[in-house]
Amino acid sequence: MTNRPTQLTMRQAAIIQFVSKYSNVVIQLVITMVLARLLTPDEFGTVSIVTVFTNFFLLLSDMGLSAGIVQHKELDDKDLSGLFVFAVGMSVVLVALFLLLGIPVGLLYGNDLLRTLFVAAAPGVFFSALNSVPNGMLLRQKRFLAVGVRLVTVNVAAGVVAIAMALAGAGCYALVAQFSLSCTLVFVWNFLLARLRVRRVPVLRPLRAIFEFSAFQFAHGFVNYFFRNLDNLLVGLVFGSSVLGYYDKAYKLTTYPVSGFTSVIASVVHPFLSDYQDDPQTIYRKFLDMTRSVFAVGILVSACFVAAPAEIVAVMFGDQWQEAVPLFRVLSVSVMFQMITSLTGSVFQSLGNTREMFYTTVVNTCIMIGAILGGIASRDVFVLAILVSLAVCINPVSTFYYLIVRAFKMPMGDFVHAMLPQLLVAFAMMGVSVGVHALIELVGLPLWPVLPLITKLGLCGACYVGMLLIT
Repeated sequence: MTNRPTQLTMRQAAIIQFVSKYSNVVIQLVITMVLARLLTPDEFGTVSIVTVFTNFFLLLSDMGLSAGIVQHKELDDKDLSGLFVFAVGMSVVLVALFLLLGIPVGLLYGNDLLRTLFVAAAPGVFFSALNSVPNGMLLRQKRFLAVGVRLVTVNVAAGVVAIAMALAGAGCYALVAQFSLSCTLVFVWNFLLARLRVRRVPVLRPLRAIFEFSAFQFAHGFVNYFFRNLDNLLVGLVFGSSVLGYYDKAYKLTTYPVSGFTSVIASVVHPFLSDYQDDPQTIYRKFLDMTRSVFAVGILVSACFVAAPAEIVAVMFGDQWQEAVPLFRVLSVSVMFQMITSLTGSVFQSLGNTREMFYTTVVNTCIMIGAILGGIASRDVFVLAILVSLAVCINPVSTFYYLIVRAFKMPMGDFVHAMLPQLLVAFAMMGVSVGVHALIELVGLPLWPVLPLITKLGLCGACYVGMLLIT
């Protein structure tokens, strides 16, 4: 049977995901550090423009199918085969549209290289579209060990190829090849592992079964795409590819804790908590425990980032990226809020309430659009970074309102009361991080950036542990 039982608990699955994800984070950091020294900010900025559009087509390619397969346990082998046939047709259409889009994008940005980069990225778009059904099958089967091994293996292979191409002088093509190769290998791995049987079966029946759930899931992702990428689109257009390279690197650094920590938990939340979709109280209790734990980690991460932005950028990317430091510092304040809101999507899915998740995304996107347009109007990328960080810090208000009040149908006051001690610690730690930064800068420690970085992280960590003991 496709939905074969598993003996893994959610804790065991999370541990497997942690090990694989952190192994991958280390690998990705090493690869990024090498590529950042081989390629220029202008080359990274150019590829960032392509990445905005590949992310959009990756969103279109899934259409909520993976989450729908996890949520709807009644789908059988024939239904899954029908969904895969549908995905094949969509992948052909999407890759054709993607190739055509490269022409106007190249004209808009006045860069002919963008058109050929779109061609190089096309295989990644195609195989990502095919992967939605096999990926959903593996998640529903809770085969996290296989997914973890795949994650590490594929990224090592794609990263080695990208570094080799960069050393050979391939420039932007090295980064695009990394994307296309990883997407291709992921599909092949998942398809063979899921043992999907492809045959001629009706397509409409399984689509109708998951339509409402997947439609709002897709709408959420569609709007969320603009929420996450509008700033990159406009920064590249208004300020140029070099400034975009600095901004993108600063923003990407703030997302590493989310991708390396919170997404590990989120990846196992939906497959497991969907088993309790008829018991929202159980889901709420587990959600509250996870949120408090993740926020505790997020506070420390934000404080460390604010205290040591120049040292972190230097260690990660080298001295040529120091113009990203002020952008990184103001964006770092929002890290803790990014981390706690990134869990909510899986909880909405587990409740089967993707409608409220979509409404949340619409509200948050409107806030973000206002912030981005304000930053663009100022003609100052630093002001843009401040407003974007502020918008991300505000987003939890609407997100938790829709989740707690509208989806769980519980009073907001109980949730705020449970989170209040950590909120107070968060404000205090921001003050501590600013003080630590000023103190170490005044002292001027040698062996920059290593010794100042270690000292700042140590002081922030010691202060945080003290606050935890007090509260």
